[in-house]
Amino acid sequence: MNDILRYNGGCLPDISDPRDYNALELMGDLGEAPSFREGYSIRRKYWPDMPYKNQGTTFSCVGQAWAYYKQILQFKDTGEKAELSAKSIYNPIAFPGKGSYIREGGLRTVEYGVNKESSVPSDKDEDSMTASFNFEPFKEEAAFYKNRITDTVNTQDFGLLSKIIYKERCHYLWLGQPRCLV
Repeated sequence: MNDILRYNGGCLPDISDPRDYNALELMGDLGEAPSFREGYSIRRKYWPDMPYKNQGTTFSCVGQAWAYYKQILQFKDTGEKAELSAKSIYNPIAFPGKGSYIREGGLRTVEYGVNKESSVPSDKDEDSMTASFNFEPFKEEAAFYKNRITDTVNTQDFGLLSKIIYKERCHYLWLGQPRCLV
């Protein structure tokens, strides 16, 4: 395990996993993409009035980002504007007072799913956000909002990321490390 004590909190760098692969090798020619510097925005394109959230004093940025990501996917797939819960992602993967790994957030959306914010409200303080919580009664709802798969591309090249986002129709999270999530 990474030495998480040396981090201030929030998004913790993923631990290397032998199952990791270079997703870029599978993507082929990426071609051109619109300019994000000129204002291309997935959020503006698909759900401009999506509610903004404030994670308060929590280190739940991984849960917040995955919840936003899944909200966009849900809208693109079904037209449903569902506000989804960061707590349902962050709570079981958190290192209280430190944060969580990006990969674990993605795996949570695949293995469990995501709950609606109205069912599992996200707390504004770290102690409440990471306190023991029984997700069993909310399992069926979360299964409806499952992701099928997640992949990551770890790069600092924003031109490359914009091409991946546009061509692969994936979504991008900035959590201290640029990640493209397919």
